[in-house]
Amino acid sequence: MYPKCGLVEGKGFVILTIEFNPKEFIAYNVVLNCYSNHNASNSLKLNVHGYCSEPNIELQNHGKVYFPPSYTGVCSR
Repeated sequence: MYPKCGLVEGKGFVILTIEFNPKEFIAYNVVLNCYSNHNASNSLKLNVHGYCSEPNIELQNHGKVYFPPSYTGVCSR
């Protein structure tokens, strides 16, 4: 989680970013405890859910993919 700790000024806010880097193809459910004022009695429990799936793609037409024309000068790779 980024930032791991910090101070939120009055009438301000902070955006927390959570990195999800799974090792297995399963559903993950975790409860995160968010403490305010360095006090466990002021905690907020956040239920976080993450899903990891093994990618699979099947292409017809011998694996050839066609895209419709787009704007002039735009290219894709």
